[in-house]
Amino acid sequence: MQLEKVAVEGFRSLADVPSLQVASPTLLSGHNDAGKTALLDALRFLLGNVTLQDRERTYCSAETGSDVGEPLLDEAGNVRRVETTSVTGTFTLSTAEMNT
Repeated sequence: MQLEKVAVEGFRSLADVPSLQVASPTLLSGHNDAGKTALLDALRFLLGNVTLQDRERTYCSAETGSDVGEPLLDEAGNVRRVETTSVTGTFTLSTAEMNT
């Protein structure tokens, strides 16, 4: 089974990655805190190697006014996180895998 595409929403710094093509090879590059490790951990989550913990959900942030990008707080003063986190993948099977 080969991963062809991955989409991530609400996972750490990856608020919305609608579709990322995976090829052979795929290189991840970027500055510190660009989301490279977050993407690898999202793939581990997709493959069932890690369990999603609340701290891995993206923060909700203000989208309007002077507070754009600032984390939103709940009634208790805790930083709010998104309610839904999803990591989806598109896979293809080899001919041998299809025949088993």
